[in-house]
Amino acid sequence: MNYRTLGRTGLTVSEIGLGSEAFVKQTVEDGVALVNAAIGAGVNYFDLFNPEPHVRDVFGLAMQGRREEFIMQAHLCSAWIDGQYKRTRDMDQVKAAFTDKCMYCGHCAPCTAGIDIASVNKFADLCEAQHMVPETVREHYNVLSVKAGACVKCGQCEARCPFGVKIVEHMQKAVDIFGE
Repeated sequence: MNYRTLGRTGLTVSEIGLGSEAFVKQTVEDGVALVNAAIGAGVNYFDLFNPEPHVRDVFGLAMQGRREEFIMQAHLCSAWIDGQYKRTRDMDQVKAAFTDKCMYCGHCAPCTAGIDIASVNKFADLCEAQHMVPETVREHYNVLSVKAGACVKCGQCEARCPFGVKIVEHMQKAVDIFGE
């Protein structure tokens, strides 16, 4: 893979990137496999234009534990409204479009209890979106060293979240889903 410097940022990106359009109709497993194949080929630049919740879930799972290795372009002035992609400068619409799912961005870290908040939220959101607990998601949750039940409800994570995610509530939702 060839790499270039991205403008004046000093960031090194692959000449070939991966866009998110291909993920709209993929299963979570196929989407993760596609991201892993791209990474295996040396791709480190991803375009996350699509605010559709399923696409965010796929990328979040695929990049879990290695987010710092990638450069992501995102279209934050977009929203997923009534099942459609919409470009907007109305920040109330943009914020509302991201309240159904956590951003998995890690702004909330570090957790005082040691919880990987982004991963817990991802796994809980995947279960909620599928109205079930897929075995693969349960397995990913089970290997977390600290589970959502360890949340002490201190609220420090919520104070750091630029999206206003109710993280303490999400931790309880995860406990309800996974039982710990």
